[in-house]
Amino acid sequence: MWEISSYSQWMCFLYSVFLGCGICLFYDVLRIDRAIFKRSNLTVFFEDIFFWIIFAFCVYSFLIIFANGQIRLFILFGVFLGFIIFRLTVSKLIFLIVKPIKKLTKTIRKGYIKTIEKIVDLTNRVKNKLNQIITNSKKEKNNEIIAKNS
Repeated sequence: MWEISSYSQWMCFLYSVFLGCGICLFYDVLRIDRAIFKRSNLTVFFEDIFFWIIFAFCVYSFLIIFANGQIRLFILFGVFLGFIIFRLTVSKLIFLIVKPIKKLTKTIRKGYIKTIEKIVDLTNRVKNKLNQIITNSKKEKNNEIIAKNS
């Protein structure tokens, strides 16, 4: 029977904690994206499915590489522990930084929308003015033609 040394088990556990941290970081990227850009419930649903597929693939690959495909509870516990530690520490710091960025993007978005509205309004004014000029010039030409024919 194949056995791994206690040192190898500890290293595998440590790597699994790092894997859990990496998975949490990936999830934080999804959370940041959701915080900054509004998503529909259906989009969030599919993003979560995508996350869980990636999560399962990472853990499965990790088990194949480090435990010869055997499911070891200390590895699963390490992934869970790494995820929780990262979520309670680094994630909170990340979201302290994201809150001002979210406010900034809202401000930029509002300014962008106002600018677009002003451009559309200006374009409509120019269009109306050009239509008036064209209509007046057609009337003048018609009046000149009528005057010549009379």
